[in-house]
Parts: sequence; structure tokens; C-alpha cells
Amino acid sequence: MSQKRSISWVDGAKILAIIMVVTAHFYMSVCKMGWVDKDVVYYCLPIQLAYCIPVQIFFVCSGFLYQFFKKEIGFKSHLLNIKNKAIALGIPYFVFSIISLLLKNVFSGSVNSKPTPILETLFINPMAPYWYLYVLFFLFVLIPRVNKKRYLYTILVISIAAKAFVLLSHIGLPYFVNRCCNNAIWFAIGMLLTVIKLKYNLLEKIVFVMMAVVGIVVTLKFFTYNQNNPSIDFLVSVLFVFPIVYLFLYLMRNGRGSNLSKFRKYILPIFLMHTIFASMIRIVLLKIGVDNITIHVIAGMISSFGLPALVYYVAEKKWFLLMFIEPLKAMKMRKNKINN
Repeated sequence: MSQKRSISWVDGAKILAIIMVVTAHFYMSVCKMGWVDKDVVYYCLPIQLAYCIPVQIFFVCSGFLYQFFKKEIGFKSHLLNIKNKAIALGIPYFVFSIISLLLKNVFSGSVNSKPTPILETLFINPMAPYWYLYVLFFLFVLIPRVNKKRYLYTILVISIAAKAFVLLSHIGLPYFVNRCCNNAIWFAIGMLLTVIKLKYNLLEKIVFVMMAVVGIVVTLKFFTYNQNNPSIDFLVSVLFVFPIVYLFLYLMRNGRGSNLSKFRKYILPIFLMHTIFASMIRIVLLKIGVDNITIHVIAGMISSFGLPALVYYVAEKKWFLLMFIEPLKAMKMRKNKINN
């Protein structure tokens, strides 16, 4: 695949992933409220499946963009990238993690999960969904951009070895080490997609369709009850993530689907704020005595997508508000404002 490859597939894949993340988190909250019977078949399946697909897609997309937009290769360039990522990921990570912790403390009697110690949460054991930003930063630190295909394969081999080590060993690793070893493979696959040439022929389509079919069979076999098998989880990830990525690469080849780019800017704010707004709406409804599940689902899903998008719509017009969501873009806006 050449550098001319369209990146519109990334927008499509990330939109699907964020829909899956928001829906899964909302479903988990519904389950914790006791509105879904633990004995039904669909109690465990959606939750376990949610851990195997959307975040992995995010890592693939991040790895692809990281390598695709490489400019300079070298130690100084890598250090500059680390600095930029520390700002771009660090500010929203700390801001929204702290907001979530504060809300958990203030409304401790109304939330589904209890607050954890702030320093431990921020630096050692991050909370969902912000752990993704935490781990992504370390992947940017550990994995450099390269200018040769063989180096990309080397990174992939190392990431496979790291994944195998975590799956096969029983050594207790620090959180960020464990998460990086588990997810580096998806990041590396994304980087490799910048150079792999796909033919989109019948054989490829059959292979990926069969992978998805096997994935459905494995999911129904193992995910209809509560199981804790990282190897099965990884197998399910492989069987679904590859076909999904291939589907978007195929559908959006040659620049197709570029109209999705207008929704791109809402992905991050929805990721950052969906749990906060969904929890707030749930708390308000319960406080006023509304416990109808239909109302909670409708209000919760609308608030999960709509309110973060509304906040971003307002914030993107003011650099000091945007600083909490997209700090690099906010800094650029402020600089342009000063210069003008």
C-alpha cells in the first residue's frame, strides 16, 4: 500500500468503534443496575465481545495514522512526537479522569462503581475508558516511526512475541507493561497497513468472510457465559478486527466515504465524555423517581452521543475551552489569534 492510500477508512472504522464503545458501556451500566437478568444468554456476550473489538480497532487506526503521517525519522523527531503526544493525550486524560473521579465521589451512592484513590487511578491503574489514552501514550514512546518495510515487520514480530509472553506466562506485570504488551500488536498491524498491498479479489473476500463466520461461532461457543480466557479473547479479536478493518479498507478505497470526515471531530469528545454524561442523566432520572428502562435507554444513548458533540461544538470556537479536549489544536488557534 502506498502513501497515496486514502485514510477515509480510518474515519469509518473509528466511527463504528466509538458506537460500539458507547453502546457497550451503556449496556454494562444497565446490567449493573439489575435491569438485565444474569441468566439470559445475552447478558455476558455483549460485554465480553466489547472487550475484543472496538479498542483494538482504535489501536489499529492509531498505528496506521502514526506511520502514515511520518515526516522525519530519527531520535530528535521521536522525542518531539513524544512531547506532542504528552500534551495531546495527557491533558484530556488527566482532566476527564479527574472529573469522573470527582463525580464518583460526589455521587458515590448513585453510581455503579466506587471511586478509587486518585493518584493510583491517574498513574498506576487508570479507569475506563481513559486507560486507552494512557496505554496509547506509552506505545508512542516505545515504538518509533520507521522508513523501511522490514523495520515494520520487525516491530510486528516483537509485538507478537510480547503478546505471546503475556498470554503464556503467569508473571505479574505492571499495568502499563501488561497493557502495552497486549495492545502493541494492534498498533503494529496498523503501522504495517501503510505498506501492505491488498488486491480486494474474491479469495481475500472469502478469507475475511470465513474469519468473521468462525468468529461468530467462537463467540456463541464461549461468550454466552462468563469466561476469563485471554487466549480466547485474543482469538475473537483476530477473527473480527481483521474482517472489519478489511471491510472499511475495501468500501472506502480510492477516497470513497470521504463525507464521513465531517464526523471525525466528534469521535474524541464522545469517547472522553460519554460515560460522564450517561451517568449524570441516569443519576438525575433516578433522583426524580424515573426508573423506566425504556426512558433510561433513550435518554442515556442520546446524552452519550449528543451532549459530548454539543460540548465540542461550543468548545471548538474558543481555544481555552478546546484546550481540555484537543490541546494542540487549541494552542494553534491561540497562536493564530495572537498573530492576527
